Amino acid sequence: MKRSFNLIRLAAVPLSLTLISILAGSVINRVMVVELGLPVTLAGLFLAVPLLVAPIRVWLGYRSDAYPIRGLRREPYIIIGAGLAGLGAAVSVALVLRTEAIISVGAIATLLFLILYGIGKNLTSNTFQALLADKFEAGAPRSRAATLYEVVNMIGLIAGAGIVGATLQPYSPERLTVVVAVIGVMALLFAFIAAPGQEPRDVANRGSQAARSQDFQTIVKTVVLGNPQVRRFFVVVMLTLLGTQIQDVLLEPYAAVRFGMTVGESSQLTAFWGLGTLIAMLASGLYLIKKFGYLRIYRIGLGVVAVMFLLIVAIGFTGNANLLRLAVVLLGLGTGLS
Repeated sequence: MKRSFNLIRLAAVPLSLTLISILAGSVINRVMVVELGLPVTLAGLFLAVPLLVAPIRVWLGYRSDAYPIRGLRREPYIIIGAGLAGLGAAVSVALVLRTEAIISVGAIATLLFLILYGIGKNLTSNTFQALLADKFEAGAPRSRAATLYEVVNMIGLIAGAGIVGATLQPYSPERLTVVVAVIGVMALLFAFIAAPGQEPRDVANRGSQAARSQDFQTIVKTVVLGNPQVRRFFVVVMLTLLGTQIQDVLLEPYAAVRFGMTVGESSQLTAFWGLGTLIAMLASGLYLIKKFGYLRIYRIGLGVVAVMFLLIVAIGFTGNANLLRLAVVLLGLGTGLS
């Protein structure tokens, strides 16, 4: 009974990250481009910053492995990361509302807090995945756990985008500021609910000693830079994310300009995308990959994404918002397959 409760409680970690990501991804670019009239290039830069700091995950993972906080390698880092991510996202959105030009104090401050958000998000996500590796045996149990929490993440994305969109109706800067503050606090609260009591104590003590036996530079050279397969996989993942996530920069502003959607309505497009992604993930895991193999499904997914991008452009000439929502669901299907 206690174990089941802990597993349910642990789901609050991906939920906290999802709520923050909706703010930093779906809302901030729309408000910048449409409501504030700032350049799309600036919105693209702001969305790219959290991704550009992603390589720091290697160092953050090493710190978590090798340097426990009060004897714990995972729980404190999850809470610290959620706090940094929530603070960074909340303050950056609040600052965007006061940004008037590309070169301004507001833009620079927003950039810095988005870096903080990126560090916090990567710290929490990285440490959460390491915690799953500590809690579950290698093989099927660990794979099932990772899949379960990824599904929880997508369900949270769908529900969170719907709720955030509804609370931003009608839109006003003051309403957005309140929503941002509440979500930032909720993210930290979720981490405090989820993390305590989850980490196996014996694993933490043994693991930290083993991790400190090699310095960080040596690990990077041998495990990352010295492994051709890791380097190739990095390139594949990078290009896949670029191809499937590039819509983050333009979709919400595009929905406003071509379809007249409000801030709340365009934010809810994330829920439609998440629905398609969730359906594809479940279909792939339960049937498609077993039937057709990883590589074929991956290629089909990328093909669907490419076709849907073209379809979304074509739908813009019709001005039909319902067709756009359907296309976004199909775009999510392609993302989930790839």
